[in-house]
Amino acid sequence: MVEVPVLHHARARGESKYGIDRVFRVLLDLLWIKFSMRFLHRPLHAFGGVGFAFIGVGGAALLYLTLEKLAFGHDIGGRPLLLLGTLLTLIGVQFLATGVLAELLTRIYHEPQGRRQYVLRRDPAGRRRS
Repeated sequence: MVEVPVLHHARARGESKYGIDRVFRVLLDLLWIKFSMRFLHRPLHAFGGVGFAFIGVGGAALLYLTLEKLAFGHDIGGRPLLLLGTLLTLIGVQFLATGVLAELLTRIYHEPQGRRQYVLRRDPAGRRRS
């Protein structure tokens, strides 16, 4: 890799077309690059994290309602928190299932091409790999 010197000329006439809308698009592109570099080959890490967060929040809400019902005998059937907890838990399960399916599809995609999906620094015997 080398640095190539470039001669920049001042704008002779006209105005720049680089506006705030282009900055927004560039930021979206950078976010996509960051996301794809991190999760493209391991989608379960992305979907699983979100899924476990939803399951955790939904499960906490349902646990709270269960304790309230058992300890205090309050009626929880008409509470919106019951619907929210159930919905969050189901959405979390959906995210996990989507992550598992995406992981399987990623492996199916890479397998026929003969490419390794993961690159090891060391082999199982402990020797460094190049």
